[in-house]
Amino acid sequence: MGNLPPPEVQEMIRQFEVGEARRADEKAARRALSQTPEITGPPRRQMTSREIEKEARGMGYKIEPGNGRHGKHIVAPDGSRISLPDHPGNLATGTCLAVNEFLRGHREGRSRF
Repeated sequence: MGNLPPPEVQEMIRQFEVGEARRADEKAARRALSQTPEITGPPRRQMTSREIEKEARGMGYKIEPGNGRHGKHIVAPDGSRISLPDHPGNLATGTCLAVNEFLRGHREGRSRF
């Protein structure tokens, strides 16, 4: 016949494989939720404040005037806001990442602000 494990061990192996397949499916679903193909900006490339403003408006956010160096604010539908520097050239990497996280978080309904 062969060297098959006892039926109890076979059942444990089957349950383990089913659990692993379920965990892999859940991980793939979480990964699919976190990907945002509409946002073409950070961290894939540097952006100017004007480009980010255009992306945010296209996603339904409002842009309000600010003061000083942070000349504008991106306002989410729930009223939370983030500053958007208003200067020429590309924004700093950290600023782009923070704005991207803000936009993603509100689009996916997990606001931190």
